[in-house]
Amino acid sequence: IPSLYWLYESDTVYCMKLELGDRQTLAHQDENGVWQLNEIPDYGEQLARCQRHQIIFGDFISNVALGIGQAVSDTQAIIHIPLPVTMNKMPTPVLTGVISIRCANVYYQSSSVSLDAAGPVEIMLRCVLSGLTPGAVCEAFIVPANQLILDANL
Repeated sequence: IPSLYWLYESDTVYCMKLELGDRQTLAHQDENGVWQLNEIPDYGEQLARCQRHQIIFGDFISNVALGIGQAVSDTQAIIHIPLPVTMNKMPTPVLTGVISIRCANVYYQSSSVSLDAAGPVEIMLRCVLSGLTPGAVCEAFIVPANQLILDANL
């Protein structure tokens, strides 16, 4: 079972590590009770390990580009979203809020998404909305305070 361990003091987090099992190897206490890191964590490698299980798109400050795609009917668009890593299994998309989609300079919002297909470096997200022009090229993004979570936890 993956577990996340962290070393902190007061309100300051010094490091975190995702590990399999119930024992941490992140740090140890020396003879004076002071915590010492066993290794200097590689942030990029740890992030990639975490992203194999879950990727979150969106923040509370700005628009976040998801990808581009095409309207396949007047009620559905398929959006290609690149992934930073290969996920450990087919993810489940969870949308909190809406995805904003621009097709032919008209903005639409979708609150209903599903996974259409997945590959090692991208997913294809099916978005349900109305009023699209079939064949139109679409851009998708998350507006502030909304999130798309790709969940591939064990």
